[in-house]
Amino acid sequence: MMKKLTALLLALTILTGAAALAEEAKAPDSILDIDYGAFAQVEPYVAYAKSPAAGGFIALHWAPSRDAAIAHHMNDGGEVIVFALSDDWAQVMDSESGYIGFVQAQFLTQDQSAAAEADEEKPYIDFDIKMDSIPQNYSYEMEENAGMLFATFTPENPADLYLYVSVAYSPDFAGYTLKNELSEEEFARAAAVLTAGFNDPATEVRETEHGTALITVTENDAQGDHSDIVTVWQGYVIHITLQKASELTEEDMALATKIASDMWIVEQ
Repeated sequence: MMKKLTALLLALTILTGAAALAEEAKAPDSILDIDYGAFAQVEPYVAYAKSPAAGGFIALHWAPSRDAAIAHHMNDGGEVIVFALSDDWAQVMDSESGYIGFVQAQFLTQDQSAAAEADEEKPYIDFDIKMDSIPQNYSYEMEENAGMLFATFTPENPADLYLYVSVAYSPDFAGYTLKNELSEEEFARAAAVLTAGFNDPATEVRETEHGTALITVTENDAQGDHSDIVTVWQGYVIHITLQKASELTEEDMALATKIASDMWIVEQ
């Protein structure tokens, strides 16, 4: 599957003001008042996950509501099979994992060719992720696909924090690192993009021990907290998704910040 590397231009999105994405976010549904009759079955077809944030993950929910539990995280550009549609949601199967659930229709596209053509125009950078240390009581797995690296930090205790990381290089921002010198307007535009899939997000900027700014969006829902963290380092866009079945704590956010601080990108 081709990953949409063009969707990784976070800084470009910040500077060109794609705040309209936030306006597309739908009002929250009640998980107790879901109208499944609004869905129409369709002849199954292939579509691709389209993250509103840079190289992020798409949430696959058990039910067509952002209050419903997240069954799986799909990689940006990941292939799905669509079975049914409503105005706002699609029932799909993730082709890679086999999970079946619901995603917001605005985060799907059938246009893989444009992404593939854009990818062919960009130089391929062979790189690896190195970690200074792995958090205690966590396992770490990494996979590569179409010039992107995906890392998963899985806790020994299923009730603890899960972390999903994607990294890809954007030649448009070679040498660029996201620092805390963002203007209020630039931060507002970045926040608009990152909060497109949230109900009632809280946005802040954290900082790694190396001075790299981390734009953080956090939200509590009926099934627990989740948070997205995005940054750019030397042209590499790094996206960290946090998922927990209970409330995220300051210790959880500090752990994600430490992972970002301990992560090194090494060109081969």
